[in-house]
Amino acid sequence: MVEGYKPVYLNSNEADILWQEAKQINKPGKIYVFQNYLLVNEKLKGIHVFDNSDPSSPLSLGFLRVAGCTDMAIQGDVLYVNHFSDLVALKINAFESFTELSRVKQKDWISQFPDETGVYFECADPSKGFVIGWVLTTLNNPACYR
Repeated sequence: MVEGYKPVYLNSNEADILWQEAKQINKPGKIYVFQNYLLVNEKLKGIHVFDNSDPSSPLSLGFLRVAGCTDMAIQGDVLYVNHFSDLVALKINAFESFTELSRVKQKDWISQFPDETGVYFECADPSKGFVIGWVLTTLNNPACYR
């Protein structure tokens, strides 16, 4: 028994890019301002969208679920976002309506091992879903070390 990292998986049923009702921000990442919108990345989960017409009182509009999302950029009316290991371009139509324009497969965008070095970890198993993070726990005879 050793202390090490265990992967956190998301199954493919939860992988579609979807517009959802607004929710609380728990693990904020990057913040982006676009026209009258304020976008806040929820690490590995998606993007919170706010109407920022009145910056003193932003209004939460909804949540764009993009599993595995850690980064975003906008040019014109196209939102570029990482979706697990893919780079996706979405044409934005007031956010709750969007169209996927393209998808570029990227190898290993989401790491198959923890960021830390000198640690034991449970080897990722693609049959369990997508790795979206790592948790420190006690592992029984882990086969992987980095």
